[in-house]
Amino acid sequence: MSASRQKQSKRDEAIRLRAEKDLSKRKGTANRARQTRKAPPGSVLSLKPSQALQIKPNTTVAEAAQMMAAKREDCVLVTDDDDRIAGIFTAKDLAFRVVGAGIKARDITIAEIMTKNPLCAKTDTSATDALDLMVRKGFRHLPVMDENHDISGILDITKCFYDAMEKLERAYSSSRALYAALEGVQAEMGTSQPQQIIQYVEALREKMSGPTLESVLNGLPPATVSVRTTVKDAAAIMKENHTTAVLVQDQGSITGIFTSKDVVLRVIAAGLDPANCSVVRVMTPHPDFAPMDMSIQAALRKMHDGHYLNLPVMSEAGEIVGMVDVLKLTYATLDQVNSMSTGENEGPAWQKFWLSMDNDTESQVSDGGSRAPRTPVTRSIMSHEPHHAHLEAGDSVMPNESASHHGAESPEVEAHIRLPSPTTEESPFAFKFKAPSGRVHRLQVTPVAGLEDFVANVISKLGSEVDAVGGEPVVENGNLGKGGFALSYLDIEGDTVSITSSQDLIEAIDMARKNGKDKVDLFVHSPEQAPLPQTLQPQPGLAADADLREKRRRFIDGQDDEEDEDTKPRRAQAQKQADQVITGVPNELLLPGAIGVLAVVIVGVPRDPASCHPDYPCLEHCQSAGKHQVVGMLGLTAYSHGTSRDPDTSGHVKNRRAELGKLSLMYTQQQHRCISPAQLIVIIDARTKCAPTREAVDVIGWKRAGDPFRAPAPLPLSAAHARATVDLLLLPAAPRPPSLAAAGAYSPHHTLLCHLGCGAYPPCPTRPLSRTTRSNMSLLPAEVTAALGQLTQGLQSADNIVRQQAEQQLAAEWLDARPDVLLMGLVEQVQASQDATLRSFAAVLFRRMSTKTRKEPGAETSREVFISLQTPQKDTIRAKLLETLVAEKVEGVRHKIGDAVAEIARQYTAEDEQWPEVLGALFNASQSADPGQREIAFRIFAAVPDVIEKQHEDAVLGVFSKGFKDDDVKVRLAAVEAFSQFFVVITKKAQQKYYSLIPDILNILPPIKDSQDCDQLTRALVSLIELAEVAPKMFKPLFHNLVTFSITVIQDKELEDQARQNALELMATFADMHPAMCRKDPSYTSDMVTQCLSLMTDVGADDDDAAEWNASEDLDIDESDMNHVAGEQCMDRLANKLGGQTLLPPTFQWLPQMMSSTAWRDRHAALMAISAISEGCRELMVGELDKVLDLVIPALRDPHPRVRWAGCNALGQMSTDFAGTVQEKYHQVVLPAILPVLESAEPRVQSHAAAALVNFCEEAEKEILEPYLDTLLTKLLVLLQSDKRFVQEQALSTIATVADSAEAAFSRYYDTLMPLLFNVLRGEQDKEYRLLRAKAMECATLIGLAVGKERMGQDAQSLVQLLGSIQQNITEADDPQASYLLHCWGRMCRVLMADFLPYLPAVMPPLLELASAKADIQLLDDEDAVTNLENEEGWELVPLKGKYIGIKTSTLDDKHTAIELLVVYAQHLEAAFEPYVKQIMDDIAVPGLAFFFHDPVRVASAKLIPQLLNAVKKAHGDQSPQLAQLWASTLPKLLEVLTSEPAIETLADMYQCFYESIEVMGKGSLTDAHMNEFITSAKSVLEEYQVRVAQRAEDAADKEDGEEESEEVIYAIEDDQTLLSDMNKAFHTIMKHQTTSFLPHWEKLMPFYDGFVVAQDETQRQWALCILDDLLEFCGPQSWSYHGHIIDPLANGMRDEVAANRQAAAYGAGVAAQKGGDAWADFAAASLPVLFQACRHPRARSDDDVFATENACASIAKILHFNASKVPDAQAVAVEWVDTLPIVNDDEAAPFAYTFLATLIEQQNPAVTSKANNVFKYICQALAAETLQGATAQRAVVSAKALVQSTGIDAGAVIASMSPEEQGTVRAFFS
Repeated sequence: MSASRQKQSKRDEAIRLRAEKDLSKRKGTANRARQTRKAPPGSVLSLKPSQALQIKPNTTVAEAAQMMAAKREDCVLVTDDDDRIAGIFTAKDLAFRVVGAGIKARDITIAEIMTKNPLCAKTDTSATDALDLMVRKGFRHLPVMDENHDISGILDITKCFYDAMEKLERAYSSSRALYAALEGVQAEMGTSQPQQIIQYVEALREKMSGPTLESVLNGLPPATVSVRTTVKDAAAIMKENHTTAVLVQDQGSITGIFTSKDVVLRVIAAGLDPANCSVVRVMTPHPDFAPMDMSIQAALRKMHDGHYLNLPVMSEAGEIVGMVDVLKLTYATLDQVNSMSTGENEGPAWQKFWLSMDNDTESQVSDGGSRAPRTPVTRSIMSHEPHHAHLEAGDSVMPNESASHHGAESPEVEAHIRLPSPTTEESPFAFKFKAPSGRVHRLQVTPVAGLEDFVANVISKLGSEVDAVGGEPVVENGNLGKGGFALSYLDIEGDTVSITSSQDLIEAIDMARKNGKDKVDLFVHSPEQAPLPQTLQPQPGLAADADLREKRRRFIDGQDDEEDEDTKPRRAQAQKQADQVITGVPNELLLPGAIGVLAVVIVGVPRDPASCHPDYPCLEHCQSAGKHQVVGMLGLTAYSHGTSRDPDTSGHVKNRRAELGKLSLMYTQQQHRCISPAQLIVIIDARTKCAPTREAVDVIGWKRAGDPFRAPAPLPLSAAHARATVDLLLLPAAPRPPSLAAAGAYSPHHTLLCHLGCGAYPPCPTRPLSRTTRSNMSLLPAEVTAALGQLTQGLQSADNIVRQQAEQQLAAEWLDARPDVLLMGLVEQVQASQDATLRSFAAVLFRRMSTKTRKEPGAETSREVFISLQTPQKDTIRAKLLETLVAEKVEGVRHKIGDAVAEIARQYTAEDEQWPEVLGALFNASQSADPGQREIAFRIFAAVPDVIEKQHEDAVLGVFSKGFKDDDVKVRLAAVEAFSQFFVVITKKAQQKYYSLIPDILNILPPIKDSQDCDQLTRALVSLIELAEVAPKMFKPLFHNLVTFSITVIQDKELEDQARQNALELMATFADMHPAMCRKDPSYTSDMVTQCLSLMTDVGADDDDAAEWNASEDLDIDESDMNHVAGEQCMDRLANKLGGQTLLPPTFQWLPQMMSSTAWRDRHAALMAISAISEGCRELMVGELDKVLDLVIPALRDPHPRVRWAGCNALGQMSTDFAGTVQEKYHQVVLPAILPVLESAEPRVQSHAAAALVNFCEEAEKEILEPYLDTLLTKLLVLLQSDKRFVQEQALSTIATVADSAEAAFSRYYDTLMPLLFNVLRGEQDKEYRLLRAKAMECATLIGLAVGKERMGQDAQSLVQLLGSIQQNITEADDPQASYLLHCWGRMCRVLMADFLPYLPAVMPPLLELASAKADIQLLDDEDAVTNLENEEGWELVPLKGKYIGIKTSTLDDKHTAIELLVVYAQHLEAAFEPYVKQIMDDIAVPGLAFFFHDPVRVASAKLIPQLLNAVKKAHGDQSPQLAQLWASTLPKLLEVLTSEPAIETLADMYQCFYESIEVMGKGSLTDAHMNEFITSAKSVLEEYQVRVAQRAEDAADKEDGEEESEEVIYAIEDDQTLLSDMNKAFHTIMKHQTTSFLPHWEKLMPFYDGFVVAQDETQRQWALCILDDLLEFCGPQSWSYHGHIIDPLANGMRDEVAANRQAAAYGAGVAAQKGGDAWADFAAASLPVLFQACRHPRARSDDDVFATENACASIAKILHFNASKVPDAQAVAVEWVDTLPIVNDDEAAPFAYTFLATLIEQQNPAVTSKANNVFKYICQALAAETLQGATAQRAVVSAKALVQSTGIDAGAVIASMSPEEQGTVRAFFS
């Protein structure tokens, strides 16, 4: 097998493992049927059916694919609730019906795709009959059922064939040996079996070996696709070509094969999107081929051994001429077998072939012996004949994979092969009954076992529920005793029959069988209770509905409308029954009658007259109301919409019902005059003393004029009966409500109902309506409802074209044109549909459509669809939505409706609008007796916690408290999840009132753990993690208890890994957020360390010898969900948060023991732990590195490869975490130990050792590496010869790093390495070598950078030309060479400098194209789109108002890299780069400043702008018009971004861009307007900064003692410090170039300077002091105008305990002396004592304080030099000053001090001559430290020589006291 095939195989195994792991987390998702009975000779069981993988119809296709992948199956059986077979589903179905049709696998269930009711065999069916059926029908799979109709297994004809051949071969071998032994006595024995077997098999071999593959090819080329073809398109091509495999081409050659099995395993099970995934990612590379002359038998064996189902066929000329599949070859072979001559009565010859493997134990000879009985293939009594007996071209693949007819997508047949049934008494029969809990039980009953056995089975099924039905009865002599439960059943006539004896039991079974039933519905009940509840006759209308659904299904499935003969009578009978739904009432009167019933249902409860509104009394109370005559009464039962609060009003209810009956009959009998339902309601209300409810108006849709929810059309009423109601219709109208009268919103003819819409009456309490009743309450016209129903059907269609048309119609005709009608209609579907699946779909569609955006008429901005509707429409829709939520009983549907409610609530809160009813509805639901309602309330709270307003927080406290104690665990979990979301959105002060709920929350955990329900435990832990992130200290009182519980979860290996890891994550979160609390807990650290180390030993399961690990070449397998990774990451977090002082003691109690363990996993875990903790424990571990290395170094010689790998990992990590120390102090230990590992036998260990060397060499000085270069590079060159490409790639990376670090020392290896790299770059061009070539490019250019242009010579030009050639051949976006190439060009530019210019025309176009790339941004309001992008690499999702913005970061990363390279080119080429500047500035750099999609792009653009300005300046001069023009167009953008930049860290980079640009432009580059704009933006930034500081101070005040700052706060402080620093530099640069012209603008910020300089925050004080320094330095004497703001801050600053502030103040005092003139002279002189005090600070020479000390020293020198006349006794001060030297760190301070020192030496001042030795030493120290450079250094050297000469000091002795390196530097100056 090729390396790429092996790699793909490993990936497949990884997918299977992940799928297996996912399946293990689900309960009861799939099982396998197992047959345990012994196989009867000659039966189907003798064929050894495989165990059948079973799933339920509601399983999604994606889940089914995972199961098939995990279990290595390409076929599953679908079973119903009784575990009876309902369908079959294959890999081909997935490819054709789902992927090829463009359906999302996660959005469709198996029930919608499977082949329904497949043909089946029974276990006692003859094997030949079963195989005969498979051959005749073209099946590959055939399910097998036992006599109880339970699934026994599944046959695969290809497996049967191969097993038969194997058995015949074994029999042939055995018979040859037996024949040789018995040859002499054969005639005497009278048997010739061995000889006959030999003859038969040899004949069979001859027959089968004859035909070749050429004989089965159809002459057509195989279907092919390109490497870029998507999986979806490939699957469609498979279906179009009737094949389950396609070949994959790349540039004309076959590179792979892609099959339906790959769709299952590598696409759907792996979670990839078929529409976006190309086949090249999931194909099998380099497939095997077969020559045309290969025999069919050999091809079958090749396919079996290679585990594949398809085989491409190649001609002698090397052309692909076809492709065969295993099924085609099997049937071709059977055709050959069948052509063999057979006996007259044997049937087809291949029957003998099957029988040859039938039974090992029976004698079997030719033309005689036993035979299994032949059984005819018959149908079950309950089955129909199939609708399609013929083959339809194009419907399916030939041969078919499903046990159904050719081409039939979903045949509605169920059939099996039946044998004659045993006697009634002997045959088991099914009984089914429902227990009191509602659970349905099924049991098989054998009549001969009698009643006693039957009752025992029932008792066993009932278990603890037996007492609820009367207890256990006693059976005596086959009769049921008086005590205990009773048994009954319903006979065919609907009578209840008791079972009291064994004979009753037999009669029940016989009766069921005679009537064609396959089970008896049993009732187990108490003897005192009726056996059955009162039953209603089934509604004939439902049968009609079922018939319609059947017809629709057939139409969708493409089936014809033919019916079986058996079906027609039943259909006719059903049709006859449906002729008259209600006896005596013609069907044509039913519709108006039903509307009459609807009227009473929707009208509200009768009201007490006292409750009537004074302005709008009930009509019964109007003077004009009287008694009215009505005729007849319809014999229907009706119920009120609500119930009365007042028992006394029950008479009104009865009265209302009576009136309904009268009016309904009157209304239905005559149909000539029109009357509307609204009028009918008023009539009823007038007759029954009722005021209609608000709901009545909402339901009938009587709304404002122009409302799309129109009232239903008037209904007909005859003139004859109009006379009976005319007095009602002509009643005077009640006065109109003032609000409506004023608005004029209602039409004049609506005055009769004017009191209905005023809302004066509060709604009555209601009970949910039946779904049938709700279905008749539509506010939309019937035609609209019907159209919307057709639309939703189309949207759910499996037909891609139908669905696309429906989607287009949805967008154009509904969403754009009538969004209000669409949303209303969807809510009504949710409310009224009888189909739970449709209700669920409608709810999801409603939510998705409501979130779409649209522009309102006349508006510029877009809003979400629902919130953009008119208020009345929104009110009606949301009211109905809440009604559906309350009424829904199916949990899954209720959740979908809850999601819709949450979305609408979110839109209201996002728009700051109110939905007052929702909070009350949710509160009521949370208090409901129905646990489903309580759960959904909390689920909605969790989705939109903002819906809870502040004034309701107290009530919410009680709701949550009750929810946490709920009896139902689902409610408790939903309450916790809702609380965690709510807690996050409230203020920190408000959070504290909820701390008291923590005990109730934590009490939820133990019962869940005890139940071992890992999914529920995970949900609870995730919510706790969210709470711990926000307010960890609220857990403080119970923290130890929580630690103890979490540890028990982590260590419980019976729990699933996800639950254990979430418990670990919870504990790690506390370490992140409140480390002090964790440190204080007595057991936290030790227990966590122990559990982390334990988890880290959970590695390499079932791979003790690491064979699988060694064989894997995929080094990037995602193991983030593995226990050992979770443990490693947690140790890293603990180390960083708790620190070495806390973590190291318990850790190193374990590590030495683990390193000495005999178990390799312990040693591996110990080493990985060292890698994990080294960064966080650096300060303590760095002093103990020798002890740590004593543990690590021996591991490099460990016998187990994974331990050696871990040892390399530890050394690599330590090389980074202890950079400098490891390299300088321990290189002689580390390198000799790791270099031999490069010679390991295992490629993965070799590669990792090379990777560890990268870490070491990156931080090593060239002097350290040089002694090891020979050995190192020799071994790396050997790795370059490895046959593993990943080893070669890593070797190249390591060589590149070594070259980069060794620099010129690498030159001597150049001639060896560079030719090798050129060979790689010129060699293999295949796709699989791209990364290797990319690494070679990187290595070659880094070597070039190390050795320089001169050493490269002509190779430099050759390399550039080669890079150009590679660039021209890059055609694919995912080619890794492209990104590497960008950096290589940059390096070669640095190598060649001006010589690179000729290549710019070739390099720049693709670079500019990348740098100019636009953001690929997508607004996602669909879950599918979000999921697709989540699964794709290179995308980032940003949440925004319930939606997501998808940003393609891979494109932006390339854009960032390209801009950075432009910086390199502009920086190094300078003037030569000028031709590109204008285009880059206009199209890339300036627009890049506002590229808010990707911060790195903005930062790189900010770096680029000063370089571009400099290029133009170098090319044309600083006064050139070209530069001025460029600056004029750029500066406004720079100033604008200083105001608009939202990110603090990026704003600092913008200030840097600004001041660097001004530095390039020089003096006078800013006008007054520019400076004013700068100050305005700076003021805004400083104000926002002050707000952040105040907020942090407020938060800090709430912290407990010892509570540490969070990382977020620490990073925020660092960002602010960086921002202030860069702002300071901007002020410095402006002041430097604008000098006093800046002062009028500068002084506008004086309040900030004054406030900052006295602030508690040291950063603010430093910022202000630096600003004052700039004022003194660049404005000189004019700065005295502000002396009142300067003197005290400088004086106080020189005493500041913060060294940085002392440094700034000291520098200011020196500048005042140097630049301030006479005005500042007195202040400068007065500063001397404080400056000397700063020089003598206790920490004066520490690393942190030395710069402050040296600045004070330099300032004293400035004062003595510029203001000596103001200094009393200057000579004494000079003597004292000399002792403040040397200055060996600050190269800005040193020149001033040593210049003054040189002056004193030149003057022969006693201050220096008296301390000549020290003075000379100070000069030498400064020279050695290189703080003196250029002319200052030369003057210091001259002065020092003069001092030596004049004083006669021993200069040699002074120099000799220095280090050798320092001596060399100093002597070079004095030579």
